[in-house]
Amino acid sequence: MLVELASGLLFVLALIVFGLSWQMLTTIIYGSFFITLFVTDLEKSLIPPVVVYTGIATALVFAALRPLSGTTPGLLSALAGLAISFAIFLLIWAVPKIFKKSMLGFGDAGMAGLIGASVGYPVALVALCMALVAGALTAILLVIFRVKKLNEPAQFGMFMAFAGMVTLFCGQDIVDALRQLFRL
Repeated sequence: MLVELASGLLFVLALIVFGLSWQMLTTIIYGSFFITLFVTDLEKSLIPPVVVYTGIATALVFAALRPLSGTTPGLLSALAGLAISFAIFLLIWAVPKIFKKSMLGFGDAGMAGLIGASVGYPVALVALCMALVAGALTAILLVIFRVKKLNEPAQFGMFMAFAGMVTLFCGQDIVDALRQLFRL
């Protein structure tokens, strides 16, 4: 029931924010991928590659069609977001794996790539930073309250899905505010 409620809220919010437009449609589609990944990670601790790869392909098709649809991001931005986001999370996954203490799964790297392709560069960096901060704070609280042990893997996909969803709606506004704040 919560999935249907979240999906309905996504559809209504996208309509309110973007009106009847291509941007509304792409937001609903990307948001549906994020809701699916959120729930799957929550229930099964799994980020299905078929959902991630389908989402990335969809995002790249929409990015390539940007001249016709006016949606964001453009193809170069989507490709840069995909490459940078995937590379960052691949390193976060791979380096600890060398020491046999990996805390994230490989699916998290793929999901980071999906976020990058969906929202583009530099908005993807905002989403990943939001997810990292929220995930780290939650993990610390779970360890403090002894819900999880320090060496247990984390379900990080939920935080990435939520951050991806937030940046679909206001990611560029956050980037613009940060540029203004730091005069970039």
